[in-house]
Amino acid sequence: GFDSEVKHNQRENDDKVLDLETERDDLQRTLMEASEHCDIFKTKAENLSNRFGSLAVSLSLMMEEQSALVKAVQQSEEEECFKRKFRIQRAKELLEAEELDSMNDSGDSEVTSAFSKQSKEMEAIA
Repeated sequence: GFDSEVKHNQRENDDKVLDLETERDDLQRTLMEASEHCDIFKTKAENLSNRFGSLAVSLSLMMEEQSALVKAVQQSEEEECFKRKFRIQRAKELLEAEELDSMNDSGDSEVTSAFSKQSKEMEAIA
């Protein structure tokens, strides 16, 4: 009886050891798979971080370019406004000069008619 009980207990212990070893192997496999997944996620996270970094730099450059473009457009509009005001002022000056010329033209025609009259008188005398 004692031997059979010892063998029975030995078999039970061996079975428990086998079960524990199987469970240990399963846990090691799960741990390895989890580690692999963790490494994959780390790599993906690094890649995303790099992409976000690149996007941030690109966005920053785009904002700088847009700011420069806005300044250039504003400067161009200011120059156009200045040129327009200058042309309007110049046109006013030309109109005033034209008005003075036309007043002088009427004076010129008086001079011309005086010369013409004088020429006729001289012809009459000659």
